[in-house]
Amino acid sequence: MKSENKKRKRVKKVFNKWHFVTLIMMIYDIIATNAQYFFALVIRFDGTIYGIPRDYLEAYLKFAPFYAVICFIVFFIARMYNGVWKYASFNEAEKTVFGSVVASFLHILLITVFFTRMPLSYYFWGSCFQLGLLLVARFSYRFILLELSRWRNLENPKPVHRVMIIGA
Repeated sequence: MKSENKKRKRVKKVFNKWHFVTLIMMIYDIIATNAQYFFALVIRFDGTIYGIPRDYLEAYLKFAPFYAVICFIVFFIARMYNGVWKYASFNEAEKTVFGSVVASFLHILLITVFFTRMPLSYYFWGSCFQLGLLLVARFSYRFILLELSRWRNLENPKPVHRVMIIGA
């Protein structure tokens, strides 16, 4: 019995709630970064998947798995997974901007060198959408918690005590 309890406590220490949130954030980052560049490609070619030239689509699809690994490494080095999103601040925004800019630069460089040169709007909009979604994901958690606490305070207002300070 005691050894089972010790194992459970050890597992809880190793894998707590914030590890789970970080794991979800990593999966989200990989999906979002690749999806945004695909979205930029769709926008470039009049909003239809069928309008994308085969060369561009093949280059994107071949590069996407490599880019997922690159993003994970860059974001890990930029320490984007070390914060507690409940307390996201300017520091996390700096890390996110840095990680996104470096990942976008590597995307532009590597897809152009190893696959094909993509349209300029693809690079621009993909980078912008990527940065936007990364920032939204990181700060939405804090925003939701702030809004929930604000609504709780409106539902259960605390009594107001009047105070008068005398003297200087």
